[in-house]
Amino acid sequence: MRISRGTKWAATALVAALLAVSAVGASWADETEEGAPDHLALAALMIRDGHFDRAEAVLARVDEDDKSLDRPRYYTLRGLLLLRRGLFLEARESLEKAIDAGQTEPLVHLYLAQAHYGAKDYDKALAALDAAGPEAQAIEGAYILRTNALWKTDRREEAWRVLAEGAARFPENSQFARARTFYLLELGLYQQAVESGQAYLAGEGGAAEDYVAIGEALRRSGETGKAQQLLEIGRLRYPDSVEILATLAHAYLDADQDRAAAGLFEQAARRDASLAVETAELYRRQGLYHQALYLNARVSDQKEKVKQRLGILLEMGRYTSAVALAPRLSRLGLLSDEEVRYALAYSYFKIGQYEQAEAQLSALKRADLFRNAGELRKAMDACRESPWLCP
Repeated sequence: MRISRGTKWAATALVAALLAVSAVGASWADETEEGAPDHLALAALMIRDGHFDRAEAVLARVDEDDKSLDRPRYYTLRGLLLLRRGLFLEARESLEKAIDAGQTEPLVHLYLAQAHYGAKDYDKALAALDAAGPEAQAIEGAYILRTNALWKTDRREEAWRVLAEGAARFPENSQFARARTFYLLELGLYQQAVESGQAYLAGEGGAAEDYVAIGEALRRSGETGKAQQLLEIGRLRYPDSVEILATLAHAYLDADQDRAAAGLFEQAARRDASLAVETAELYRRQGLYHQALYLNARVSDQKEKVKQRLGILLEMGRYTSAVALAPRLSRLGLLSDEEVRYALAYSYFKIGQYEQAEAQLSALKRADLFRNAGELRKAMDACRESPWLCP
């Protein structure tokens, strides 16, 4: 299991900035002059309190054609909710309508920067951050967003400078140390990333994906033991994280500790069935065939499942069970794989069903398997002549 660090970091930065902006941005919307909340004020309060679904329901009751509607406010709230749902293009359109309608609140430009960034229009995101003016300097997420947008446009020296400014201005915010770590990972500077990441994790604890990314960096830099130690700590903090378990399992594989790796993969496979194939294969390699069959039974991909099961049964010498898979192998189209077909032919040979074995061998065309088929035919001829020599 692998993680795209760039994608993960971009998403995390965006969410962090959104939360920072949202906490401030809803505060300017509250009540009508009469003191009774109108739909816009009620929606704004719900956004501020984190009740986004309810806010959407309230905002849906607003008549957009009402001439008395406060359009700057309406389009701003609507844009923020669209942004929350990850509908960046729609959010951008709504926020631009708010500005065109006369919205002067500086924070709306931060929302717009979020939308531009989410739409991968990084230059416009930077322009929107500039338009927010001094207001942006009071919001930690704005520094993260600007840094990431600069990084995406290959203005990396400037990105490092902004990141350093944000870290100096907000020394208690661990997201700046996290950003630095992920940028170093992206540059392939694994040792520096490890040093930065370990300091970050020691101070803050970090998210599950942070342990995975830094653990991967340790593996790549050859520090298998340190990767195991770090990921074991991550496993204690996030016992339900499939990604930590799988990455830790790979770290044990790096150290040729297949038994420990298989146990970890088995734990992960209980939560993610896609790992069952790999886990069963590890048990097969160790000769732990019953465990391999148990995990194989949990594989959801039927082609992968039956093909792997055939291999396990052959290694166990359970040839009768192997040939019993023939109808499923045919139905799933697996006999187009000549290695599978040869394995089935060999199983027929081992239980003395030579005609069925020949039927499979006659379809082989691959040079190496064709040669193997010749040897198997010789063995079958010998068995026919001297049955007592064969099982």
